[in-house]
Amino acid sequence: MLKFKRIIYILLFISFFSGPITVIRAQTQDDLESITIKATFDGIILQANGQYLEAINLYDFAIQSNPNSISVCILYDERGKAKLALNDYLGALTDFTIALEKNIIGASKTHFERGKTKHFLGDYRGAILDYNKSLLLNIDVEYKEEILMWRGFSKFALRDCDEALLDLNIATAINSRNSLAAYLKGMVLICLYKMEEGCTELSRAGELGYYEAYEAIRTHCNR
Repeated sequence: MLKFKRIIYILLFISFFSGPITVIRAQTQDDLESITIKATFDGIILQANGQYLEAINLYDFAIQSNPNSISVCILYDERGKAKLALNDYLGALTDFTIALEKNIIGASKTHFERGKTKHFLGDYRGAILDYNKSLLLNIDVEYKEEILMWRGFSKFALRDCDEALLDLNIATAINSRNSLAAYLKGMVLICLYKMEEGCTELSRAGELGYYEAYEAIRTHCNR
């Protein structure tokens, strides 16, 4: 199906050059933009269905075909998300950085995604810097929960447990049913030698469906 779509796009490109040169110059960029926007939306749909490689192929085609598109920053951002989903952290980092250099409108979320990518690469301090920028640009309260949770995660990875707890307290206050935030909060409390509170929070994380919490309970709480 993807190959068929690419053939259609190519045929559309070729068809644009069938008229007079003066008309081509007037129409080509608008036509390219229409195709780029269509490819972007198709890629997002593929991502939503878990077809990350297919989405990346479509983003590649759109970027190569129209590198000066007004929406090229969105293409890099979406391709970065698809690469992150496939654990291609270096590829995702490159795409998010290009998206930010091109002044993407949704810079808050791109900084957040780049922060997560840096976290997975072990660059926890770099991740925290991106989370900080994301928070400064963020206006979505529900989204703030995710940023704070991940910032707390990176702080915990640096064993800055006091600061991590501050972030995770806010994240769990915003959404008490966030199982990963509850798990991280439990681990941070244990890091601070607050064993009773930590083990209670781990138990709550397990109840919310984060079953890895029970491994932590067996390791830290059953002594």
